[in-house]
Amino acid sequence: MRQINSSGDFEEALHTERVIIFIFFEWSGQAARSLRTFQQFERELAAQPGGVNCEIFELEPDQHPRTWKWLAGVAGCDEGAEHSHGAVVWLRKGLVAGFAKDAAAAGTKTLAHITHECFVLGKTTVSPASISAEPHPFDTGLLEILCCPETHQQLALAAPSALEQINRQIAGGRLKNRGGHTVTGKIDGGLVRADGKYLYPLRQNIPILLVDEAIPLAGT
Repeated sequence: MRQINSSGDFEEALHTERVIIFIFFEWSGQAARSLRTFQQFERELAAQPGGVNCEIFELEPDQHPRTWKWLAGVAGCDEGAEHSHGAVVWLRKGLVAGFAKDAAAAGTKTLAHITHECFVLGKTTVSPASISAEPHPFDTGLLEILCCPETHQQLALAAPSALEQINRQIAGGRLKNRGGHTVTGKIDGGLVRADGKYLYPLRQNIPILLVDEAIPLAGT
């Protein structure tokens, strides 16, 4: 996690393709608790195979007063209001994609989920509240009993980097499934066949285990 030490650092963060900013106040117990949670999240993110590529910064608004106005707009509160101690902001080229006002309250799993929603699925206005309103996440225990309907090979969760590439192709209207139909709508995840040739999409975290719906992975 890089410290924002100057206005130049702050401008760099705002112009980065994908960036996560942790808001810290040295005097705040809430911020200290959130910092510990965020550091654990950062370690888990770095250890994830094929993890999301993004920059991570720490901002102390007390050290950079000009950032208070920006933070107030992000948090939706009056400038200087005490609603963002230990907050986390997800940005795509300066535009806010996600916000959590308390990293400790959100927990590492929710922080990882928001990161996936913002940087892999390309969603905006993501928050712990919006995450909690979504369907339950895919139960990885099902991988012990699910298999490819065609070859009965084992299935594994797709890496975030692979999902990002697939969703870019879907957005460009150039991805077809095995049935020859153009795939529309971003997928929430995917199950990759053991031979690596096909991915079965997850929609609303439900696996679509139909041969014609499988997405070829060659060239993704």
